[in-house]
Amino acid sequence: MRRILRILFCLILLSLGGLRPAGAVDVAVSVHAAPELNGLFRTTNGWIGGDAAYSLTLRPDTTLWLFGDSIIGEVRAGQRVNATMIHNAVALQRRGQAPDFFHGTNAAGKAEALFQPADGAGYLWPLAGVRERWALQLFMSRVHATKPDSVWGFDVSGISLVTVTNPDDPPPQWKTRAVDLPFSDGASTVQRQFGWAALNYGDFTYIYGSVNRAGKRVATVIARAPLGKLGQLSTWRFLAVDEWQPDFRRGTPICEEAPPEGSVSWQPALKKFVMIYMNDLSPRINLRTAATPSGPWSAPQTIYQCAETTSSVFCYAGKAHPELSGPRELVLTYADNSTNFSDLFKTDALYWPKFVTCIFP
Repeated sequence: MRRILRILFCLILLSLGGLRPAGAVDVAVSVHAAPELNGLFRTTNGWIGGDAAYSLTLRPDTTLWLFGDSIIGEVRAGQRVNATMIHNAVALQRRGQAPDFFHGTNAAGKAEALFQPADGAGYLWPLAGVRERWALQLFMSRVHATKPDSVWGFDVSGISLVTVTNPDDPPPQWKTRAVDLPFSDGASTVQRQFGWAALNYGDFTYIYGSVNRAGKRVATVIARAPLGKLGQLSTWRFLAVDEWQPDFRRGTPICEEAPPEGSVSWQPALKKFVMIYMNDLSPRINLRTAATPSGPWSAPQTIYQCAETTSSVFCYAGKAHPELSGPRELVLTYADNSTNFSDLFKTDALYWPKFVTCIFP
């Protein structure tokens, strides 16, 4: 009975719009721009800009980058020319070196997305991913265009888990299989979409998701699967207050916010887990901390304000990249974009991953 009452209490808090955070002590952190990292990604031919910028360790010496909408073409005199936009691309990078970019090519030799929906409907935007021993597991949003000429002309209909079965081969040779995640309440107004962050820790992979009510993200929930079994959806368990159980409908919130993108990683200097994210179209990068992957999480702390924001330029997609970070630092990226789509071609100042570095005491 006590457990049932606690679950009901959390559900009431969710309906009211939030949970009470754990100790809300601000972390002493300094944040500064990282132009040396920006320069590694400023290319003039091939991949010349993109957003999302998720990363994970593919091999001990190699970081895999996952980009969403990407521009393929050339940069001349500060403009993008002979350019086209595709819906996803990847890059491989050795520490301190410039990355090598990869995308798909169609029968006519034109650039296309590397990852395609198995049923051919819509397109895929990468989210978080993890490396397993023999496979690569990638979460991707299933997206459908609603107004092709509009920056906001899209709808996310669900999440796919894409398994790459030969991740040590070059990306153009990757073999994939995909399954749509089935975690929906069966009502069009309530969904659970997992994969905006993922983390291998201990014996489990932890997957962070959002509760979406009437198209609005209202809370963060968490699932976990035994390490190496992420693709076996029957092994997933969902946290309901303090119990990992198999019914996703009983999952209770761990945070009162749910970002579209973000990251969770272990920070050695703090001896805590760190969540990095930005709310929808907010110029602020937020940080939360917790002693365990599931929390309780601290209240959000704004650690950086993106300077690029104007009446037409917006920033988003903040997240961390521990693969590039030292023991007392955390490298972050965010994206900048324009409400005027043509601006992305008129100038090459926008639409690159923008790097900043957090230094912890």
